[in-house]
Amino acid sequence: MKPITLRGLDDDTARTLRDLAEREGLSLNKAALRMLKSASASPSGTGKRIGNALDRHFGTWTRKEKREFDRAVAWFSPIAQFSPDVARGRSARFS
Repeated sequence: MKPITLRGLDDDTARTLRDLAEREGLSLNKAALRMLKSASASPSGTGKRIGNALDRHFGTWTRKEKREFDRAVAWFSPIAQFSPDVARGRSARFS
């Protein structure tokens, strides 16, 4: 694998990286690899993306469940009154 250099790492991310390395007993390199893999969709990663950290507390929906929910609440939207596309789960079009 080719080595890379990270430039412009902000203080918060660097602190998170150092904390992870210390907490897990990892080198900074291995901690950085773990962070990158967990944030990517790579097969060797966890499959999670950044932003899913609270999923374990609140759960997740399948695409089908989301579509069903969107359809069920579409009539709440004032836009849905004027746009049959929104009521059917399609994007609204504005000219």
